[in-house]
Amino acid sequence: MKVAMVQLTLVITIVIATLNFAEPSFNGTNPGCSGSGCHSFSNGDVSFTLIDPLNIEVTVSGTSSRVGGELVDNNGNVVAVINSTNSNPFILTAPSAGNYLINAGYDSPQRRWDSAAVTLVVPVELASFSATVNENNVTLVWQTATELNNSGFDIERADVNRKWDPIGFVPGNGTTTEIHTYTFNDNDLPAGTYNYRIKQIDYDGTFEYFELEQVVEIGSPNDFALLQNYPNPFNPSTTIEFVIPEKSNVTLTVFNSIGEEVSTLVNDKKEAGSYVVNFDAGGFTSGIYYYKLQTDDFVQTRKMILLR
Repeated sequence: MKVAMVQLTLVITIVIATLNFAEPSFNGTNPGCSGSGCHSFSNGDVSFTLIDPLNIEVTVSGTSSRVGGELVDNNGNVVAVINSTNSNPFILTAPSAGNYLINAGYDSPQRRWDSAAVTLVVPVELASFSATVNENNVTLVWQTATELNNSGFDIERADVNRKWDPIGFVPGNGTTTEIHTYTFNDNDLPAGTYNYRIKQIDYDGTFEYFELEQVVEIGSPNDFALLQNYPNPFNPSTTIEFVIPEKSNVTLTVFNSIGEEVSTLVNDKKEAGSYVVNFDAGGFTSGIYYYKLQTDDFVQTRKMILLR
């Protein structure tokens, strides 16, 4: 009886060991192929093709068995992983543009793995787009996180009838992974309501539109108004727009969630018009904040969220 039990235990151990050896052993936690799956490095076994800006088709040569792989960012974090698959090639998806290392390998006929570096660039990734108003002048500001073959931007303006007219051009920065900020001034506008959009144009003529999410008001307004901040939630800064129909003493203050005043953004006499103020919360903690506009004849409070 004791001999039979020992034999049975030995058989189970061998089966488990065989199952362990059948996987390439990318566990999605620590970069690299480790464990019993594929622990020997072999050059030239991994190649890749970019399907689109964030999806990578990985091919592992030298095997007809199951394969696996992972995508590692510059900080050594595994951001995508396939531990074992019959598909060869297979797809790894990056969370964003950047520089990555592909680790991929197989278990049979020998335990091997290989690495390949890849740089992913989103054609033009717009990080922000906003407008500020000073009397009859509008300043547009937008920021790109990455650019690929970016010839530049056509600037277009529309009136209340939504008829778009080109009003200028700003050159782009070609191909870059650095953050770039662009500005355009639209001056001496008559009273009215306007929309803006930018037309990003590649060197080959392809293009994409990005429209401003806020409406721009020029001229003397009829009512007091405190508009919702943009963007919201925000990190670390946001813009707050308010409108006053007559010359007034104006204060614009920010409070935390327990009602403590944490910042005074405006404390001055203002002429009638629309105003945009920037609130930089770089020194504040995440949470809910309130901003209050107070004049001689008007008080309004709105909520905003700082999300880090």
